[in-house]
Amino acid sequence: MTKNKAKVVNGSVSVGDLVIGIPDTDYAAMIGKVVNIKNYKQKDYSEVFVNFKVFTPPFNKIKLVIEYYIDLFDLTHLPSFKELPIGKVPMKPKDLIKITELNDDELDKILWEYDEAIEFCESVLKGMTIHEAIVTLPSDDD
Repeated sequence: MTKNKAKVVNGSVSVGDLVIGIPDTDYAAMIGKVVNIKNYKQKDYSEVFVNFKVFTPPFNKIKLVIEYYIDLFDLTHLPSFKELPIGKVPMKPKDLIKITELNDDELDKILWEYDEAIEFCESVLKGMTIHEAIVTLPSDDD
């Protein structure tokens, strides 16, 4: 494994790359930026630290994340998205898809609709490239 890189579902990431969390994780369909990578040689293991505050996720995902943190920390108040401790989340590389190569229009397709983001991730997990997976999503004209 190369220093300062980690192997994710569809390639390798470095600090600064954009990623999306795969379904069935606490950060499913959330988009973030890689802020640090730690490689542990003796364990052949990596951790990718992701800032999920870079993009505001769809409202239904924000609600799920806030409920998760309320339960996790037994909070007595409803935190705002900005108050959530998601600025440097350690993630397993196998739980991330690299999306750095998506342009702004493509990114918008998965940024605002949770179901479409999940569908996108599932397509990539089945072997599609990120660009093939984006094309399968409904367009604004549909």
